[in-house]
Amino acid sequence: MAEVSEVLQPILAVADFIHDLFEGRNFLGIADREKFIWLRDGSEIRFQIKPGDLVKPGMATHDAMQQRKTVVRSITKEQSLFGFPYRAIALPIFDGPQVAGVVSMTTARKKEILMYEMAGRLELSTHQLAEKGKSIAGTAGALTREIDTLTTASRRLTEGLQIMDDAIELVDRVASQTQLLGLNAAIEAARAGAAGRGFSIVADEIRALALTTSENAKLIRVGLKRMAEDVKVSHRHLAQLESLAQQQAAVTVEVDRALTEMQGGVEDLNRFAKEV
Repeated sequence: MAEVSEVLQPILAVADFIHDLFEGRNFLGIADREKFIWLRDGSEIRFQIKPGDLVKPGMATHDAMQQRKTVVRSITKEQSLFGFPYRAIALPIFDGPQVAGVVSMTTARKKEILMYEMAGRLELSTHQLAEKGKSIAGTAGALTREIDTLTTASRRLTEGLQIMDDAIELVDRVASQTQLLGLNAAIEAARAGAAGRGFSIVADEIRALALTTSENAKLIRVGLKRMAEDVKVSHRHLAQLESLAQQQAAVTVEVDRALTEMQGGVEDLNRFAKEV
């Protein structure tokens, strides 16, 4: 231990304690100006480095030594000298103005990357759901407008049927009066005897026409009544559909709000994953 700098010896004395302080999960290494003099792999990360191995360029330990400051790095699999991603912090130890060595701790990024990927998938899913929610909200709004249009048309049809019913009532009254006039004409023709025979024929035709008109008016009224009942039923169903469309729109708004909050949570998760 004589060749080891005096400022590193107290750190070496507590190195095992520092490693155990993090439950043995992380890699802990201590290097002098050239090589690693003490190290322990973690349960979650193993570098296959041995005491005496040289500090190589590209290692956080090397960068801290060269830059003379604490270095924190997140290494991707592509950047790694060891074939796996990790996060490292390397702290230079000074002996006066000179760097005597570096203490480095490295944590595995597997969980971080899994969390980051999961957050990415959640973000994509919530974004897609939000877009679909907006589409459903737009459809619900369009449905409500169409129902409003149909309701207005149904109301106008009801008003039109009432007008037609009033017209049929008028035709029925005219037919009744015409039939009465025809009957009076027939009586007068009978009184006129042979001179009124031609007028009697006309009176009969008028009465027949009035009777036919009255019967047709009754049939039309029955048909209009059925149509009016059907329109009322349709109007009730349209009212129910409008209520359901409004409820759907309200639920869609709540879902969109919940998805917006979820997106915020996913963004927080992304930031947390990057900071872990």
